[in-house]
Amino acid sequence: MKESIVETKQDRVSKRKRSIMQQSGFTLVELLVVIAIIALLMGILLPSLNKARQTAYCAKTGGNLHNVGIAMETFSADYGSYPASYMYPKDATVDDVKSIMCNQDETHPFGYVHWSWFLFESGRVDASAFTCPAIKGGGCPRTNPGKKLSDWEKGQQDQTSSSGPNPLLQDKQAPRMAFTANAAVIPRNKFACDDTTNQYPRHNRLVNPTEIQRPAEVILLTEFNEDWQAIEAVDSTSNVLVSKSHRPILPFSHSGTGYAGYAVYQAAKDQTRYEYGTGYNTANVSWGLKSLADISDPSFHYVDGENGHQLNAVGRHHPGTWKATTDKGVNQDMGGTTMFLYCDGHTERKTILETVQKLEWGKKFYSITGDQLVFY
Repeated sequence: MKESIVETKQDRVSKRKRSIMQQSGFTLVELLVVIAIIALLMGILLPSLNKARQTAYCAKTGGNLHNVGIAMETFSADYGSYPASYMYPKDATVDDVKSIMCNQDETHPFGYVHWSWFLFESGRVDASAFTCPAIKGGGCPRTNPGKKLSDWEKGQQDQTSSSGPNPLLQDKQAPRMAFTANAAVIPRNKFACDDTTNQYPRHNRLVNPTEIQRPAEVILLTEFNEDWQAIEAVDSTSNVLVSKSHRPILPFSHSGTGYAGYAVYQAAKDQTRYEYGTGYNTANVSWGLKSLADISDPSFHYVDGENGHQLNAVGRHHPGTWKATTDKGVNQDMGGTTMFLYCDGHTERKTILETVQKLEWGKKFYSITGDQLVFY
């Protein structure tokens, strides 16, 4: 009798507990409602969070560009000119820009010396300042990344056909390069002393900052396309497809000789008519700028001008949208905005088209010999 009384009490306690749990628990409908509310809140908040993240990326990139600009200013004050975008050192020893200029080896067995090296190697700025957080890896890899695996991209080869860490060859360049130079101010390495056969009427020259007219309106540096493969091209010495992150952006073409390869050096010294992009005409009002779909195709290799003007190698990965008429038709989606550093040291974010419309790459081709006027 006592046992059945005890059991009855236990049953009552158990039933009471089950009753409390049932009253306090969620029904299936209530659970689904909660999940729906959470999903709704995420849908509302995520775009705001993404926008905040993109804004932070822009601020960080602008800050990095500003720091690089300060370093460039101190360099030019010390050397009396901006550096070249890149050069080919003849040996493993690198002294300064002018000592390398007329002492280069076109086969570049020691890789490239890039303008970034002259800034971070001297302690003017940290190597990390050449990156953009909105780009995977921070920026494009060097042509010859060297021995550190993280400096390589999947599928990348260096000029020796190595497809992974190569301790024997590393460019003197920031490991990740999000920025590229305006070739009208910071030129390639095609100097007169390199042209031993005198095959070109014009050559590159170093530019003194005091030559720049209205420096607050002339671009010094900008950003590369966010996809490093979009700036790949065939290395002329090794015939291997490599990253061309050492290349500047040539904003002009010549009405007679064009823009790809060595075209701008082939015009006679007194033959003017350099113009923006591929020139302005009613059928192609965007000066040769291509759509977002086109520049997203990594096979185009724009930095060499193989499949379109080099201005297409400039990135468009920051917030903002714009449309233009291209060779594909009207109202083409052209992508987002870009960060630009100007010769006076300030930065702005805008579309690449706006910089062309406002002639912000310069009204003179400062870095070339002969007549420098740009038609506009």
